[in-house]
Amino acid sequence: MRRRRNHAKCALAAHDPKLVQQRFVIEHFDYFVNKKDLAAIDRDMAPDFYDHDGPGGKPTDRDGDRTTMATSKRLLDHEFSADFNELLYRRSTGAIALTKADLSDVYRDYIACLNKQDWPKLGQFVHEEVIHNGKCIGILGYREMLEKDFYEIPDLHFDIQLLICDPPYIAIRLKFDCTPKGQFLGLDVNGTTVSFSENVIYEFRSEKIVRVWSVVDKAAIEIQL
Repeated sequence: MRRRRNHAKCALAAHDPKLVQQRFVIEHFDYFVNKKDLAAIDRDMAPDFYDHDGPGGKPTDRDGDRTTMATSKRLLDHEFSADFNELLYRRSTGAIALTKADLSDVYRDYIACLNKQDWPKLGQFVHEEVIHNGKCIGILGYREMLEKDFYEIPDLHFDIQLLICDPPYIAIRLKFDCTPKGQFLGLDVNGTTVSFSENVIYEFRSEKIVRVWSVVDKAAIEIQL
């Protein structure tokens, strides 16, 4: 069964344009830089390839790269090999950082998942051993927490007011205009519509939330009661 699952994952990855592109770049630099395979230049680079910031910080084309590879391998070893060996390792372990745009998109998809209450999809965004405010609650505890929130606040909706991304972290200010039907945060709201914010910092690992620090502006609710 495990072999079938791994095969299925590989098949899906083969059709994911982003993963195909990432794998191509990594494999190209592995052959070109680490293995010093000059054939990678003609195989992987377009005929009109031009690098404005090539080896040594100088502009170069395919012929320039070929010459540099043949005559200055020590320079390339110094400049690139360590970095790309680290890149290869991090990609193989799933630890490579996402770009700001990628991570922001992942987070917005996560918020859409919450607003739809699409709980079967939650595992795409939340790590199995997620930690919330210093306590390891796991994805099951995380889901129970969210389901409880929606039960207590039937019109709950997550609205992103501010998003700051610095991978692997995202800082968020969420805005809520909702009507808790009973007690909320120990306050007797009892059907009163209230507005408040939540400030949250998320840590991601391999596109999944692994740690959450959350503070709700309880004082803002109190003055509305």
